[in-house]
Amino acid sequence: MMAEEEELASNCRPVQIGNGSMAEDYNDAPIDPPPCMRYVRLPGSEPAKQNDVIICGDAGATRQHVIYFGGDVQDYTEKMLFHRDGKRYNRWNLENTAQLLHRKFKGSTIFVVKPSKMHYGTFSVFGNLVHSNDVGVPDHSIGQGSWYHLLQLYKNAIKESIHIRQCRKIDTESELLQPIQLIGFSKGCVVLNQLIHDLLAEDMEPMTRKFIDRVQTFYWLDGGHSGGGKKTWITDERILQNLAQSKCKVSVHVTPYQLKDPTRVSIGQEEKLFVNKLQRLKCNIKDKVYYSSEPRSIDKHFQLLQDFEVDE
Repeated sequence: MMAEEEELASNCRPVQIGNGSMAEDYNDAPIDPPPCMRYVRLPGSEPAKQNDVIICGDAGATRQHVIYFGGDVQDYTEKMLFHRDGKRYNRWNLENTAQLLHRKFKGSTIFVVKPSKMHYGTFSVFGNLVHSNDVGVPDHSIGQGSWYHLLQLYKNAIKESIHIRQCRKIDTESELLQPIQLIGFSKGCVVLNQLIHDLLAEDMEPMTRKFIDRVQTFYWLDGGHSGGGKKTWITDERILQNLAQSKCKVSVHVTPYQLKDPTRVSIGQEEKLFVNKLQRLKCNIKDKVYYSSEPRSIDKHFQLLQDFEVDE
């Protein structure tokens, strides 16, 4: 084993969470999802830029990979249960969400990228992927290197997973070519927004471009953050034009919790602009509002994770 791989293995010891068995026939949903494995302190674009990654499924034996970025409050169950507010939403902890997504996306491996920091145990901060303040409010610009950091996290997580499952090394460039679906939920949508900005970066390596080419669909699930609601959705037509030209599908699923927030009215306005502009640009986009006849509710906001429709 190379010195770099030895260091990675020593720093990223996995922890198995939950029970379950892998279904071999992907035409049928598994009775139980497979257990989740945590890979902690995985390095990304730089050794000091680290994120935990949770994997649900066998990365080497599934037909597609789903990468998920979660919202505020979502954390490991043991942390949520001992948090004053988080315990109310422990049903939506990161492992449960990974297993829920495994059921929805049949024949997939789920990768949950944990924020680099949880401010006060509540606010997700994806500072390694997008410039952010202490509570995770993003400052978007072109050229932040989000794709490269994500690619390195993804590769290191797969290498650790395959090594543990099969006791062998893997060439992630040649052996794993599955299509990728990217999902942002609530605060996690700031990562998707930065990835879209960085599609315009000029100094991207060919390896990173190949990774981007594998992305089939971007899922925005009820995007929002605590920065007053502004710049929750991309409205710059130059940025959106590049997204439309990428030929990726865009799948937008929203609820009144974000769209009708009286303290952040710009969220609904920006979401409408985002969708309308992409439609005019001939983007392959789907837009659906859920629970529109029901009162605005944070419980329905989380319930969207269970109810949103997967694009085939």
